[in-house]
Amino acid sequence: MRDILNQAAALSAKGDIKAAAQLYRQVLDKDPENASAFWGLGRIAMSVGKSRDAISLFEKAIGFLPSHPFPLIDIARAHEALREFGVAGKYLRRAATVAPDNASVQYTLGVHLSEAGAFSEAEARFRASIDIDPVNAFAFYELSKLKTFSSQEDTDLKAIKELVARQNLSSSDGIAAHYALGKAYDDIGDRDGAFESYSKANAVQYGQATFSVNDMKPYFEDVKKVFDAAFFENCTQMTPPPVTPIFIVGMPRTGSSLLEIMLGRHGAISAAGELPFFGRDVVGVLSRETNKNFPQACIGLQSGDCRRLAQGYHDQIEAVASEFSFVTDKLPANFQSIGLIKKIMPSAKVINLRRDPMDVGFSIFKNFFNENESYFCDLGEIGNYYKLYDDLMAHWRRELPGFVLDIDYESLVTDPKNVISGVLEFCGLEWQDACLSSNNQPDYVRTLSARQARQGVSTKPVGLWRAYEKHLEPLRRALN
Repeated sequence: MRDILNQAAALSAKGDIKAAAQLYRQVLDKDPENASAFWGLGRIAMSVGKSRDAISLFEKAIGFLPSHPFPLIDIARAHEALREFGVAGKYLRRAATVAPDNASVQYTLGVHLSEAGAFSEAEARFRASIDIDPVNAFAFYELSKLKTFSSQEDTDLKAIKELVARQNLSSSDGIAAHYALGKAYDDIGDRDGAFESYSKANAVQYGQATFSVNDMKPYFEDVKKVFDAAFFENCTQMTPPPVTPIFIVGMPRTGSSLLEIMLGRHGAISAAGELPFFGRDVVGVLSRETNKNFPQACIGLQSGDCRRLAQGYHDQIEAVASEFSFVTDKLPANFQSIGLIKKIMPSAKVINLRRDPMDVGFSIFKNFFNENESYFCDLGEIGNYYKLYDDLMAHWRRELPGFVLDIDYESLVTDPKNVISGVLEFCGLEWQDACLSSNNQPDYVRTLSARQARQGVSTKPVGLWRAYEKHLEPLRRALN
C-alpha cells in the first residue's frame, strides 16, 4: 500500500494527476479509511481549482489524522482560495496547536496573520518559528517586512547577519536572508550595504534562471501577430455575465494592491486579489484542447469556444464573489492576455496601472519574488522585460482603442479621488465616499507589501529609486 501511495505522489508531482488519482482510488478501494489517499486526492482537486471538492477530501483525511498539522494547512489553503479567510485561520491555529514545536507550521500561521492584518501576532509567530529553528531564513525575511530596523545594534539585524555568515546555508535560505538583510540596511539608511545584500540575493536567483528576457521576444511578437485587427472582428457578448471582471494589469510593484483595496471599498466590487483562473481555466484549457501553446492556441476561435471559455472563468469568479456585480483580478501578467480577454469577454474591464519604470525596476529588484525568473532578479533583465510590456500595451491601444484604461500610480497617490472616480466611471459605477475611507480595511491582503498597502495612500514610495541612483545604471541603460 505504501508503495502505491508513493507512486501516486510521484505521478502527482510530475503533473500526471489522472494516473495519480487512479492509484489513490485504488488504495481507497482496499482501505476506505486511508487518510493519505484522501489527502492526495484533495491536493489533486486543489491543483485543478476544485477547492470545494478538496475541502471535503481534506476533511476526511483530517478525520483519520486529527493530530497531523499538514492536512490542516492544506484545508486552510483551500478555504483561502474561496476567500473564506476566517475559516482558514481557524484551521491554521488548530495546526499550530497540534504541532506547537513545528517551525514550518508557526511560520505558515504567521504569513496568514500578516496578510490578515494582525501584524503583532504575526510577528510573534515568526519569532516562535525562529526560536524553534534559528536557521529559518524565511521567518527572518517575513519578520523584516513587519518591523523598522533602528540601528546596527538592532538585535534582529545582528541575528540576520549571523545567519548570512553561516557556511552551510541552503541557497533558498541564503536568498531569503540576504533580502532580509537588505531591508534592514535600507531601514537604517545604509544604501550601499542594502544594495550589496539585494544584489547577492538576486545573483543567486538569476544563476538559477533557465531563460533570459531575450528568449521571450519571439513570444511577444507572436502575441502581436495573432491578436491583430482581424482577430477582433467578431467580439460580441453572448449573455451578460452576472459578475463583471475588472482586470488590473501591468508590471509588478506598480501599486495594484492599493488600487484594489480602494476599489474593494465600493459596495458593488469584490477585491479578489491575484486570481489564477484566467491562466488555468481559460488559457490552460485552450492549450490542452488544441495541443498548442498560447497564443497560437487562440487561432481559429469560434463563438462556441468563446462562450465556453468565458463560462469557465465566470464559474470561478462567481464562486468567490457571487454577491457582487464586479470582481477585481489583479494578476499583473494578464496584460499578455488582453487580446483573449477582449475576444471572449468583451464586457470585461481592463485597467493598466503604470508607474515610473525606475521605481518599478528597483522595487522588483529589492523584493523577494520566490520564483527564479530572469525578469525578477537582474536590473538589465527587468528593464528589458519592462520594454516588452510597454510595447505590448502600445499594441493593445492600437488594436483595441478604449478597451484598456491607463492610470498612473503617481496620480493615484497624489489625486486619489479623481483617479478612482475615473476608474468607477470606466466601469459604469457611481462614486462612493467609502473608496477613500481608511477605516474600511480589507480582511486579507496578499502582496509583498501587505503592511504598506494597508497604510493607505502615501507619496513616500514615489522616487525611492533616487536614493540608489548610482547603483541603478544597468536598469537605466536597459530602459534607455
